[in-house]
Amino acid sequence: MEKSSPRKDKPTLEVWNLFWARLDEDQAAGQTMRHLLEAGCNPQEIAWYLLHFVRRDGDEFLEERRSRGRAMKRALAAGITGARKAAEAYDHLVVSYGGSSAMLQEVTNMKALEEFAKDLEGKLAKCDEAFNTKKEGVEAPWYWLVHLQEYVRGVAGEVPDSQQLAQLIKAMRYSLGLKCEGEDRHGKPFVDKVSIRKGIQNYRKRNPARVRSLEKQFIRRS
Repeated sequence: MEKSSPRKDKPTLEVWNLFWARLDEDQAAGQTMRHLLEAGCNPQEIAWYLLHFVRRDGDEFLEERRSRGRAMKRALAAGITGARKAAEAYDHLVVSYGGSSAMLQEVTNMKALEEFAKDLEGKLAKCDEAFNTKKEGVEAPWYWLVHLQEYVRGVAGEVPDSQQLAQLIKAMRYSLGLKCEGEDRHGKPFVDKVSIRKGIQNYRKRNPARVRSLEKQFIRRS
């Protein structure tokens, strides 16, 4: 644990402490992590990859993002209404004082508010796409596990298998307060080594160029 990670968005101290405590409690997960540490891997680097996988894979985070999306849509709608009303007020003011030539600043303000309202409308139109889909697409979670595998390969000369990854993923889900056992609303196990193996295999098959890039990035230095 004395090794630091260069990642700026590494797990918070609370998450890190819960993750490490879970590794102490879960004999299999703890043994996997100790093996990786003895091979020279950075524990915070490993936790960083796991954290990104869990945050992109679970429906819990998708629902949380949807909730933020609904709040954003309400705020944008209120901003649009306010900007339109303010622009209308400036328009009435200009008309009352005999036209635009007499109130150039008011006209400028009115046009700025109209443009501002249009800008907010554009953002509102993109809210559903931005907040209601899994971040970076369906395959994105598997990128982080492949990233983790190639990091370990580069440091230790081996690749953690689906069973080892499942153990570590459970520990990270626990540290984030997420369910580790049972199934989600789609009938899919929260953590399943078979699904993990297939997900990684499919990602590697469909994204050969990206995988080769990771392999080169973490090429082992003898």
